[in-house]
Amino acid sequence: MLKTIFKFLFAGLIIFWLISKGQLDFSLLLRGWDYKLSFLCMVLVIACNIVLTSYRWKLLVGTHSKAKLPMKSMINLTWIGCFFSSVLPGAVTGDFIKLLYARDLDQKLSKTFLLSTIFVDRFMGLFALLSLASFFSLLDYQVLTEKSIQLTHLAHINFLLFAVCLGFFAVLMVPKNFQKRVLDLFLRFPIIGTRLEKTIRETWIVGEKKTTLITCFLMSIAIQTLSVFGFWFLITPFLNAPLTLGNAFTCIPAGFVTVAIPISPAGLGVGHFAFAKLFEFFGINNGASLFNIYFIIVVCINLLGAIPYLLYGKRHSLQEADLITEN
Repeated sequence: MLKTIFKFLFAGLIIFWLISKGQLDFSLLLRGWDYKLSFLCMVLVIACNIVLTSYRWKLLVGTHSKAKLPMKSMINLTWIGCFFSSVLPGAVTGDFIKLLYARDLDQKLSKTFLLSTIFVDRFMGLFALLSLASFFSLLDYQVLTEKSIQLTHLAHINFLLFAVCLGFFAVLMVPKNFQKRVLDLFLRFPIIGTRLEKTIRETWIVGEKKTTLITCFLMSIAIQTLSVFGFWFLITPFLNAPLTLGNAFTCIPAGFVTVAIPISPAGLGVGHFAFAKLFEFFGINNGASLFNIYFIIVVCINLLGAIPYLLYGKRHSLQEADLITEN
């Protein structure tokens, strides 16, 4: 409880600091009614991404499950996860709540396997995001380096993170004989080695389906492309300096990565600060206010996830999710 209070307080302090500096203007939300098409486009993008993300996760769970996984159920679970991700900062996020409900669909699936599918699912989203950022950074590299040293550093960070993700993606598909050597190595460590061995083994079960992994990656590219384009289209009417679509694909993914870190609920405060700094590289001085428009729309749609949660027949407590994070 104290940790949760601290994180809300931390996010609140960032918001207060941005307001005091004049970098967060809530009046843009009221002006947004003059651009209903941009708002509607963003809502459709988020709804489409929930469906695509649900199907991607369905494919990953299906690599080991022989039970029927109804698409409607997967969408409901993803939406429930979005709801809790918007209200719960910290380790016990919507992913762990989603995991508990997913096990109701197939009791034969272990929590470790489901946890590994959620981890791979999240990784696919991150990998696709960094792939797009790296591609556009490379495409506009000369222009970025000519503009400022900060943009050059941003491009290099995109390249570095992409290389790390590419390495992990390769590890997911290593041969079984190499997997066995690594797992045997972990088993030599007492207590923690057994747990790590089990988690890594379950993750490699997902990695055995290479066609599924590639399909999930391509779906992730589509999801992240829609997200970046939707965000760019949403904020374009409110920009005080030009931001090309190519530049948007260079900096917005970095902001999305920051928001994904479970420091505050739905990236509150942290995302505002990150986009304020990122957009400054392109001469845009209202980045926090621009992100705030996107943030409000996302949170409103995520909060609607309370509907499938309340209509779901079985309830799971947050204490159960706590046990998963501890184990």
